[in-house]
Amino acid sequence: AVGLTLALIIFNDHEVDNAKVGSKVLFHCAGIVVLTLIINGTFTRNVIHMLGLDQMTALKKAVLRNAYKQLHDEEERMMQVLQTDRFLSDSNWELVRRYTGLDEPLPVELEEKSKDDDPFAAKGTLPLLDSTVSLRAALNTETDDIESIEEKACEDARITALKALKGSFWHQYEEGVLSNAGVRELIQLTDDAIEMDSKLVGREDIIKFLGVQPLAQWFHKYKLFRPAASWFIEKRLSKGIDIANAYVEAIEHVTKAVADNTLIDEQIILQLKKEKEEVSRRLQETCQEKPAIACAIKTRQAARNILNHERNQLLQILKDGIMEQVDVDVLVKNIEDQMKRLTKAPRSMPPPTPQDILEGVQWFRESGTDTQQKLRGAAALKQFAPDDTIMVMGDESNGIYLVVSGIVRIQSPTVMEYLGPGQIIGELGVLTHSKRMANAIAHTHTQMYFFAAGDIKQAAAFCEQLAAGLWRTAGIRFAVTKLAKQAKFQSWGQQKLKRYCENA
Repeated sequence: AVGLTLALIIFNDHEVDNAKVGSKVLFHCAGIVVLTLIINGTFTRNVIHMLGLDQMTALKKAVLRNAYKQLHDEEERMMQVLQTDRFLSDSNWELVRRYTGLDEPLPVELEEKSKDDDPFAAKGTLPLLDSTVSLRAALNTETDDIESIEEKACEDARITALKALKGSFWHQYEEGVLSNAGVRELIQLTDDAIEMDSKLVGREDIIKFLGVQPLAQWFHKYKLFRPAASWFIEKRLSKGIDIANAYVEAIEHVTKAVADNTLIDEQIILQLKKEKEEVSRRLQETCQEKPAIACAIKTRQAARNILNHERNQLLQILKDGIMEQVDVDVLVKNIEDQMKRLTKAPRSMPPPTPQDILEGVQWFRESGTDTQQKLRGAAALKQFAPDDTIMVMGDESNGIYLVVSGIVRIQSPTVMEYLGPGQIIGELGVLTHSKRMANAIAHTHTQMYFFAAGDIKQAAAFCEQLAAGLWRTAGIRFAVTKLAKQAKFQSWGQQKLKRYCENA
């Protein structure tokens, strides 16, 4: 188009000899345009197909089929809901099906293929990232270069995993859980990893934010420079803890959402879990090394999360038309004032005492004064040295542990977690009379409150609030794990899922 325009300009230029130059330039340019349209427009598609450049990878085909099946299943479920609607129940559902039905995105390659051989047929409802199909089954061919296609599929799986992590980072930021600086660093790390071959966002990318430069530590030794050095160290650790928390949360969310028969390669999932374990361990160790700074950071982050959630709730109320803009602005201004006050919060504060941690447990706090007194009397404060065994998988559930200081390592064939102060261990086993589901080992010097199962049951028998609180805590933990695997909730972060369960 540009060449033809320039040829027309030359042709219409009076200073150029049209007979010798202008007409020839226009003729050649117009010929090139015509031949391009005829030849390229006719044969380009065939050439691309012949070179195999329009072929989808096995992984992308499987994702597309799963997406189609998921949409089809959602359509059926939604139709069942609407068929019971008092206003829409007498609709013409045949026409509804006609106008809402989607065409199969990919042709059925082997119609005579039995249902038993079809890797998708027996699955039923398929979340977008779930599949029982193996890579070789998805290829549907014996003549393809298997190793080459497997390599491409692994690369697609790596990028899919990174994009899932990136989506989780954005969701955490939108929910107010992750700071501006934190989300920028994590998104940049993820984008860089996507551009590189065989690269994931790993422990070395995250743990570097939890370290303090030697120069800052050197300045901190001297009284003159200590305030400035303390401010720098706190700011660095605040950003690092924010990033590490978001990273651990994202991997937990992604791995739970695709836990069963995932199209993301199993080796990638295992690698992400190992990276999460190391980052989680280093995060807990950092908080133990700098308890006063870590306590201040956690306090500010908790307050920030609550304020951001309140602001989001107000904006939703405004969107629903329940309140006027002027009324919402008053409350938003109040929240913003609290945000400003939060920036002046202490940069260092004493870590909570064991009694403070106990009173912060929801089921203890809501159990009433008399029951609280009984539980305080029944609680035994136990000490554990590094690598001491706290409980063994398969043993009888003889009580509940509450971590008050130190780090506890939870180990099972499928789980490796590091828990810090305020975390509760073993309540589900006591409630359901089941055996311990994992080993618990002291990773550092650890203090824990221990409540014997008999004392808990005796107190719960006289206090409905305690029993309800224990069941609610265990139920929410179980529900969050299950809901994260459902297609409807795969885009939700852990905090949003917990709020959803809390309000249920």
